[in-house]
Amino acid sequence: MPTTFPIELHPHRPAGQRAAPAACGAVLTTSPAARSGAIRLWRVLVVHGIPLLVAIAAALFLLLWIMGASALQGEGPKLGYTVGLAALFLYPASYQVLIIAWAICRWRKWSLAGLFVQLIWCCLMLFAGAMAYAIVQLQPYLQV
Repeated sequence: MPTTFPIELHPHRPAGQRAAPAACGAVLTTSPAARSGAIRLWRVLVVHGIPLLVAIAAALFLLLWIMGASALQGEGPKLGYTVGLAALFLYPASYQVLIIAWAICRWRKWSLAGLFVQLIWCCLMLFAGAMAYAIVQLQPYLQV
């Protein structure tokens, strides 16, 4: 039984005429599916990997931040310390909640999954801003 392939429509080719791969002169080293799989893998690594690495680093840095509390005195550094402490605590916690909500949406095939990815990145940007503010407030005390 002969195998039939779907007819490809091309703007410069009459309908019903197929292009032979050798006639095109192009040799593909990878299939389009493999290329899209590699692109998808990189996208997943960037979209989910960066916030995950930052959340892990923030959780690990939280203990060091807490131990540095006894060295700070005065109103300026206390505000920077408090903002940094809140950011280091809240970002990993919010990341955990949002990534679980994202996974549930993906599992149930709900359309809200993209919203949760955007919220994860929004939390990451807020965390970066809060930590930048805290470090600027603590700058005179961080110099050796």
